[in-house]
Amino acid sequence: MLLLLRSLVDEAPQQLVNVTESWVGSGNVNGKAPTTGGGTWAVLGATTNFVAGYAASSGGNSVVLHSAAFADGTISAAEIVPGQIGAGGDAPLSLIGRATALSADTCYRVVFSVAGTPSVTLYKILSGASTQLASVDLYVQGVSASLSIVGSTITVSVASIAIITVNDTSIPGPGYWGFGNSWGESGEEFGNSSIGALNLVEEQAEPTSVAFPGFEVDIEPALWWQRKPKAEPVEQARAKVRAVAKVVSQAAQEHVDERASRARRKADVRDRLAPLVQDMPGFDWVAMYDRAYSTLLALEIRRQMDEAELIARREIERIQAAARDEDDIVALLLAI
Repeated sequence: MLLLLRSLVDEAPQQLVNVTESWVGSGNVNGKAPTTGGGTWAVLGATTNFVAGYAASSGGNSVVLHSAAFADGTISAAEIVPGQIGAGGDAPLSLIGRATALSADTCYRVVFSVAGTPSVTLYKILSGASTQLASVDLYVQGVSASLSIVGSTITVSVASIAIITVNDTSIPGPGYWGFGNSWGESGEEFGNSSIGALNLVEEQAEPTSVAFPGFEVDIEPALWWQRKPKAEPVEQARAKVRAVAKVVSQAAQEHVDERASRARRKADVRDRLAPLVQDMPGFDWVAMYDRAYSTLLALEIRRQMDEAELIARREIERIQAAARDEDDIVALLLAI
């Protein structure tokens, strides 16, 4: 879809969330303001306290989410400390993204477990029903970890190394971000998980349109590339469409300026796009070009009409001024 550009120049830049939490001092996490970045933490479930650089639940499980809701971002912990209860009990720790509510009944959640076979498992949770998206057998204890969600790409990293990357569109966001603590007891043995310093950063998602002087092009692949291979990630396809849109816009502007014939226009665009569309079967560049050209031509006609109207208005003002001068002269002569 090709859209006339609205007033983008006057729009204020979006302030992205950037929260840090060092857990300095001690107290209750619920209602606490982060160290920097604003907002507050909200706790659902067991009381969760912080002390000396760590946060942990007390006597039960808890979900802790920051008050800012956004779609694309990364939550990272300086130290992940899952708990273990006796020989086999488990008190896992989790990182949460795009939770639609404090209950986290719908969200993406990566769980770090050290009981039994240690693992890192990524789930999507829809109305309380969990579906495993990926799992890696890995012992994670006392190291950094992060959950990043940008568009449909979800990445889990441990010690700054990506160990899980999947694509899923079930939960588009926006949503809340945070972590889950666990506590468990088996006989006289108990254990709980804890989490170190946090950083929550909102990411700037790749734009779904590309702006040019006077108009913008929606680069959603489904609009122009209906035969896109299913295996190709949407972000990768969008990047290809963006590259094509830039070439199409430049060519269309040149053709409007040159008053090029239709045959000349189509041949020129086809040659320019050949290297880009050779691996894009079924891509409808003709429709994109026709819309770009017609929009730019309309803008040029409007510009010329506005220019002609301005010239005509100035001529009318000149004639009116001359008439006023003549009236003043006649009045002066009659007064003599």
